[in-house]
Amino acid sequence: MNYIWYKLYRASLKSTLSKPRGLLASIVLSVILFSNIIVFNAFISKIDLFPFVFHQIKKLIPIIQIVLFAVIYLYYSGKRFLMIIKKYRVETKKHRIIGSICVIMYAFLSFLSIIIVSLYKPGYLP
Repeated sequence: MNYIWYKLYRASLKSTLSKPRGLLASIVLSVILFSNIIVFNAFISKIDLFPFVFHQIKKLIPIIQIVLFAVIYLYYSGKRFLMIIKKYRVETKKHRIIGSICVIMYAFLSFLSIIIVSLYKPGYLP
């Protein structure tokens, strides 16, 4: 998760937004994590293991806030984000390429899981 945050931080350096770059990376990471939580909850509700809890916006907003504040606290308490930037700033080109491939695969699999879970019909095998 640290490396994903770092890659989002590096991408935010190229943006024209005036917000602190680390904060922008934390917000984007929170959105990604929250979408993964929703997809996971949708999947386990489709296979009847747990009910889908995001039917009402009143339940959705507190969970979004919890994930957002948890990620922001995780990276900004004790200046942890500076240690992460320092750690990954000196990575070699080979590690950077491998890391970029892993982050792209994570994003692709996250998007693919949204499609798969939305099309999944319990009890139906073609």
